[in-house]
Formats: sequence, C-alpha cells, structure tokens
Amino acid sequence: MLTVYGQPNCPPCRMTEYYLKRENVPYTYVDLSKDHAALARMKAAGHLQTPIIQTPTQTTSGFNVDALKQAVVEVQASTATYTDDPAIDTGADRN
Repeated sequence: MLTVYGQPNCPPCRMTEYYLKRENVPYTYVDLSKDHAALARMKAAGHLQTPIIQTPTQTTSGFNVDALKQAVVEVQASTATYTDDPAIDTGADRN
C-alpha cells in the first residue's frame, strides 16, 4: 500500500495524486493540515517537504519523479495477482 501525505494548496501533491490515478495505483491520502499526529511523526522523521510518499520499504519527501516511479513499481509488484492459466503447463499433474 502507498500513502501520500500532503497539504492543501500543494501543487506537487496534486501532481503526485494525478500520476497515481493515471497509473491506477491504489493509495491513501493523509492531509497533514488535519492530521496533527501524522504531521508530528513526519517532522520527527525529518520529512519536511510535501508530498511525502510512503511505501512498505521507503519514505521520501518532496516531489521526486524517480522516487514516485519506484514507489509505483513497488506497489504494482506487491498487488499483482496471479491466476491459474490452463494454457500454462506447470507439470504439477504429472507423476
């Protein structure tokens, strides 16, 4: 899961949300102007610029296209679903 921490009137936050929607990446948005506990946690961790993008493995602050793309790849890989495809021979039914 990906979380975007942002604030009102933040063009980079809007650009981040636009990119995630365009890539069909599920995310949670946290408005730091309303969630003071989250704001305190981010500041304590040294994240002083929005948007702050958090994945299970990393947190980045400020608009960084490369970090955003990497976060998208991570989330897409973790949410990929696999289906049984009878056209693929796995050999599982052989004795």
